[in-house]
Order: sequence, then C-alpha cells, then structure tokens
Amino acid sequence: LRVGLRSWYARHKSLARYYVLEALATNGSMQLFAIAVAFIAGLQATGALRAATVIFGPLNTLIMAAGVALTPHLVRKRLRDERGIASALLISAALIGVTVCWGLVLVLARPGLAQIFAQTWTAAAVLLPCFFLRLLLCSVSVGPLIWLRATGRGNATTRSRLWTSAITLAAGLLGAFRWGALGAAAGLAVAQGFNASALWITAWRTSRAEATTHPTVTSRTRGAPVSQRGMA
Repeated sequence: LRVGLRSWYARHKSLARYYVLEALATNGSMQLFAIAVAFIAGLQATGALRAATVIFGPLNTLIMAAGVALTPHLVRKRLRDERGIASALLISAALIGVTVCWGLVLVLARPGLAQIFAQTWTAAAVLLPCFFLRLLLCSVSVGPLIWLRATGRGNATTRSRLWTSAITLAAGLLGAFRWGALGAAAGLAVAQGFNASALWITAWRTSRAEATTHPTVTSRTRGAPVSQRGMA
C-alpha cells in the first residue's frame, strides 16, 4: 500500500500542489468573506447571504460535480487543440442551460420558498438575481477550467483562482461596506465574471499555441493528403 501511494504521488504531485492551493484559496477566501460581511454589514446581511446560498446549493453542487466527473473524460480524449475549445464550449453551454432551468424553477417556487425561509426570505429574495448571475458565470467558466486541468495546466487555473479569491474579498467587502448584503452578493458575481474571462482567455491562447506547435492535428490539416501533412 505504501509503495502504491508513493507511486500515485509521484505521478500526480505536479498537479496536486496546484489543486491544494486552489482549494485553500477558494475556501479560505469564502470563509473570510462570510466573517467580514458579518462584521461590516451585520448578522442580518450574513443570514440573507446564507439563505441565498442554500437556495442555489443544489445547482452549485451539480456544477462542481460536473467539473470533477468530466475531467477524466477530457484526459482520455487528449483534446489539446481547437477540439478542446469545442469541448469546453459544449460543457459550458450545457451547464448554462441547467442554470437557466434552475432559475425558472426558483421563479415558480417563490411562494413555497417564502414559507420555508419565513422572515429571511424578504432579504434573501433581493439577492437571488446576483446569485443567479454568479452561478451562470460559474457555468461559463467550468468548460475551460476542466480542459486546462485535463491538459496538465494547473498553474494557469491556480493563477486565476488566486486572483479570483483576492477580487472576491476586495469587491465583496467593498460592496458590503457600501450597500450591505446586496453589494456583497454583487461583489461575488464580479469576481466570478473575472474568473470566467481569465479562464477562457487562457484556454483560447493555449489552444492556439497547441495548434501552432502541433499543426498536424488541427482541422487545417486533418483532411489534407498525407504528403501535405508531412510538409506541415
């Protein structure tokens, strides 16, 4: 067993340190965010944010699960050029569709949610559009995130996560100071928008670099005769 663990660690240590750092940065920033919002905007604002988090909890879990489940699939496919970008687009589009469906469900379930959350509902309902936008942008970012991970570019995803964590604290706390719970929720959406933009830009540049380095696997030469492929 010990030999097996050593062998596994030797194969995965290059990416493991990035994933650990990402987890610490993401979870740590959110915990600090919750504590700071309670200090700045009060416990009522924190309660409203927690209620909105619970309402979107199942969708958030599904998005995270999709990232975990689909990464091995992309690893096996070895899509390292524009085909990888196409896969990332497909994944993000599917998750965007799921997010929109969840939003429609929440619209229909408003009367029931009002009874479940009672006094917290009034404050939480105001935050739902910002939380919906944040989860929508999170769905946008999942495609490039798992493709970059599948191609072994943990350093790129870690840089994006570190910057996102910093923006989460800065924008979220500034929003909480100026506009309370609504400002804090808007700050979370802003941070996720930065994350989605950074990941897509990185993925696009990576795919172009792969197409330049390995032109024989791109769509430009896939249908060319063998002699022309050799000249590429």
